[in-house]
Amino acid sequence: MISESHYFSPDLLKNHRVLDVGYTEDPLATSFSQFKKWVSSGKNANLKYLEGDRMQIREDLRHYFPEFKSAFVFLFDYSAEKIDLENFYQSKESNGFKIASYTMYEGGEDYHFSIRKKLEEFSLELKKSNPLLKTLFSLDTQPILDRDLAYRSGLGWFGKNSMLINRFHGSFFLIGAILTDQTFSFPIKKIDSDHCGSCLACVEACPTSAIDLETRTVDSSLCVPNFTIEHFKDSGSPPSGYEQMNEIFGCDICQDVCPWNKKVLGDLEGDADIKESGILNFFLKKDSNLIKGELSEMSKKGFKRKFKNTSFERTGRDGLLKNLKYKK
Repeated sequence: MISESHYFSPDLLKNHRVLDVGYTEDPLATSFSQFKKWVSSGKNANLKYLEGDRMQIREDLRHYFPEFKSAFVFLFDYSAEKIDLENFYQSKESNGFKIASYTMYEGGEDYHFSIRKKLEEFSLELKKSNPLLKTLFSLDTQPILDRDLAYRSGLGWFGKNSMLINRFHGSFFLIGAILTDQTFSFPIKKIDSDHCGSCLACVEACPTSAIDLETRTVDSSLCVPNFTIEHFKDSGSPPSGYEQMNEIFGCDICQDVCPWNKKVLGDLEGDADIKESGILNFFLKKDSNLIKGELSEMSKKGFKRKFKNTSFERTGRDGLLKNLKYKK
């Protein structure tokens, strides 16, 4: 069996903080029927881009990439940022607010940009010995069930919170993939079985009861990340329980309580150096009234300039003001 290093050098994977690489030649999403039921029942809420043709295309990778023959799937680590954020929350500088730790990935740059660059390098690596190789990149912006693709590649199982969980790396990682029009003699991992057992930690810890235990899905109308990130303006009320939370952009709670993450993070040290992040300095250090005041005085264009190429740019000034409206 040819090793992974035959295609991607260990140094390249390490430099790009890849925890693991999976490979599959299966184009069919194993969880598509469940995904279809989830959308049909309206659990996608305001995420309308998941409906209609955009839903159906996710059933088969060949709907998106007709020449599909194989996929390389990568897990990109952000556990160091998670540890550094948790350490910051315990410091005197913290104002008590919390954000999703993935937003600090690679210094706070929107992971769609940083991971795309890494996937481009991996693609070039493959093309060194396959000049005619055709590739497409896959992140969560493409009409692909990315967690299912990683599952089919042997990189983990679906937790009760719908996250992909890996036995050795937990779930503090981002998923990116390269789709190709050729097959490779790459090590094929065995599809992992469920290792959640009778654990209900994530279900019981969710402050808004967003997790459906029976289907292992999340009701978007109750999910704090959806409310704080995908609602770009103040329309309607937040999920019940949000006002008592410290989260102002995304939420890590269901991952924080997961025993698999506790096991992984307990053996690591943070070294991402997030202290100079503009996001941290603006949202996590100042008094809440000062933050609201500065945002109110800032134009929408000014906000986009200040937080350009970060995850916060997507939600915008009005979206952040909406989130902070419910915080003292």
